[in-house]
Amino acid sequence: MGSAFVRTVLLIGLGLVMERVSLGSTIVALPAGFYATAINGSGQIAGAGSDGQAYIYQQGSLTALPSLGGPAEAVAINDAGTVVGEVTDSTGFYAASWSGGQITILDSVTGLAFATAINASGQITGSHLVPGDPYFHAFLYSGGTGTDIDSEGYIQAHGINSSGQITGSSALASGFAGPAFLYSSGSLTDLGTLGGQSSTGYAINDAGQVVGVSDTGGDPYYEHAFSYSNGVMTDLGTLGGNSSAAYAVNRMGQIVGTTNTGEADVAFVYYGGIMYDLNSLLPANSGWIVTNAVGINDSGQIIGEGYYGGSSGPSYFLFDPGSDSATPEPSTWAMCCGILLFLLTRKALI
Repeated sequence: MGSAFVRTVLLIGLGLVMERVSLGSTIVALPAGFYATAINGSGQIAGAGSDGQAYIYQQGSLTALPSLGGPAEAVAINDAGTVVGEVTDSTGFYAASWSGGQITILDSVTGLAFATAINASGQITGSHLVPGDPYFHAFLYSGGTGTDIDSEGYIQAHGINSSGQITGSSALASGFAGPAFLYSSGSLTDLGTLGGQSSTGYAINDAGQVVGVSDTGGDPYYEHAFSYSNGVMTDLGTLGGNSSAAYAVNRMGQIVGTTNTGEADVAFVYYGGIMYDLNSLLPANSGWIVTNAVGINDSGQIIGEGYYGGSSGPSYFLFDPGSDSATPEPSTWAMCCGILLFLLTRKALI
């Protein structure tokens, strides 16, 4: 009787959350041959095509971005619609930005380079090879000038926030992968790991929350998604399998990535201390099985990869939660927890 009551209360609380999540949601396939890398607050999506061209997707159409004649990739986009990434020609690969249909090569970043992230004020980060050094160095490009943020090398940058804080990955002097880092106000901080040797920070939001993936140690070792905030790295766990990875986080702290259930890989969204299978939040009978989520904006729109209609090959998707958040707002989550606590307390007093 007691356990049945508790289970009922838990289902009521979960139902309130899930109803809010799925109300008015949609999922659409992005154009064939296009793979998405990032989404901004307006729903513009950066990426690249199977033809080796960099693109922006918006409101159902693809716009090709200028190149240097070789393959190009758009990797990140800010809310102003400025895109950054990589272009190539017969001499090598170079960090680039695109704005208003024009391409700019970040020539003050020495050596071969690629850009991986851009913030609201147009600061760009990425990695480059310094002549004579076999290891990548992370750079910060601001006001037309590129600065090496680690003179010793061994680090690559993946994400930047509005304060210019940067996160990424490192290599040890031995050449093996090392821990994730946080660059802030000229200083580098080692973020540590979840017990293993290496970790990677893929994204950072304006609160300084870093998300990524870490080796957990052990034999065999596995990799788990993490969230790092206020000096603490938190293991986000999995949905029953051995592995997970987080690739993006928005202003509200909603995190997306991929995890294994023990049977298959699925995309997840993590919020309020709970990891949700994104498949459970899709519209009924959508025909989709989503396996990886790579981006999320502040409206809760999510981009990622999956399979539609039983197709044998993957496609990229855009999930839109509609007028409600893709996951519960703190007030909604607090309300559900409050209801649960009240009912459990009431049961204990009866």
